[in-house]
Amino acid sequence: MNNPQPHSAMVIDAETPGISRCLYAIEQVLIHGGAQIHPGLCIVERGGHFTIYCATADITAGQHLFHLPLALLIPVDGIQWADSQQTLALAATPNHLS
Repeated sequence: MNNPQPHSAMVIDAETPGISRCLYAIEQVLIHGGAQIHPGLCIVERGGHFTIYCATADITAGQHLFHLPLALLIPVDGIQWADSQQTLALAATPNHLS
């Protein structure tokens, strides 16, 4: 398991180099934007596949693992997705995303 980052609200266990650093950076952007992350949130990456679960037994029914404010969501209206069974990819870069 990768070493947790100081002041992180989640645990990341990634085998692919750089994934942990990227996910911890995303976590900081989300938290600064008002997201809430359960302290037991665990993300495991193996071969590019991700599993997200709660590593603690203290989560109750209806309690969220994470909450993202509307302002943090990516606007998907008008996006054309590539026709692929292997990856989630955009067919073209929309003008409203940078």
